[in-house]
Amino acid sequence: MKSLRLLLPVVLLSFAAPLPALAQFEGDWAPCHEGSAEVAIEACTRLVQRKPIEAWKLAKAHVSRGLAYAGRNEFAKAVEDYNRAIEIDGDDVWTYNNRGLAHAGLGDYDRALADYAKALSLDRANAWVYQNRALAYAAQGAHDRALQDFAKTIALAPENASAYNNRGEIYAKKGDTERAVQDFTTAIALEPDDTWAYTNRGTVHAGKRRYDQAIADFTKAIDVDPTNIWAINNRAWAHLNAGKTSQALADANQALELSPDNPVFLNTRGHILEVLGRRRQAIADLRQAIAKDPTVQGSKAALKRLKALR
Repeated sequence: MKSLRLLLPVVLLSFAAPLPALAQFEGDWAPCHEGSAEVAIEACTRLVQRKPIEAWKLAKAHVSRGLAYAGRNEFAKAVEDYNRAIEIDGDDVWTYNNRGLAHAGLGDYDRALADYAKALSLDRANAWVYQNRALAYAAQGAHDRALQDFAKTIALAPENASAYNNRGEIYAKKGDTERAVQDFTTAIALEPDDTWAYTNRGTVHAGKRRYDQAIADFTKAIDVDPTNIWAINNRAWAHLNAGKTSQALADANQALELSPDNPVFLNTRGHILEVLGRRRQAIADLRQAIAKDPTVQGSKAALKRLKALR
């Protein structure tokens, strides 16, 4: 069963007050802040190189370029721009928050937590920062601290579906499956088209052997997003465990069509083929899975059962 997926929300920069004298900025200002990542980076670069330029404009240009870099997963470059923006204006909550997200993107959760702490010192009622800090704690395995921050997020923003979904994942990791299901259900009520809330709730149901409920949730997740390969893969396992082998094989094939040579999905199909008695094909899939990722769970055990472990 796939491990639960933690989401990392991207917080877009918002300005609390209107930007003064925007009319004087022709050409580069709008695309710097509103263009696609590539266009924004080019426009913002021209702005930061402009001499002279007012400090607040320079800071905003660095922040916007940082957001564009982060959108392309170029987190180190994003951090550099946020650093420069903070040197100019050290009191902007969102710049610290966004730098924290970039540090998290680099896997540097200690620095991310430091940035979130600074952001919260500037705004104790910022639900997004609490949620992002909760995600950083979760990534470090500090689940109790993560739960505390998710509780603060929900208290400040009770309509935030992603907070319930993320908290549900933490409850699931801690083995508190009923609270997890409650949170996923609330997330779905708030955002009925959230494919991951259905996927996560289905994963918990499957773990409790409630296969019909799991299949229903995975099916809804796939209806919402037909490219949700993890819902398809997880439904394959639920079908298999429910004795519906033909449906299980169809799901496994579909997952591999969307993500060819994925070792997790090869492992899934290998197990299904084993149950179907198609030994040669099962061995081929399981060996491919191990060749691509030796850590894939279950493949070696299945090959041992098939007396085909090398």
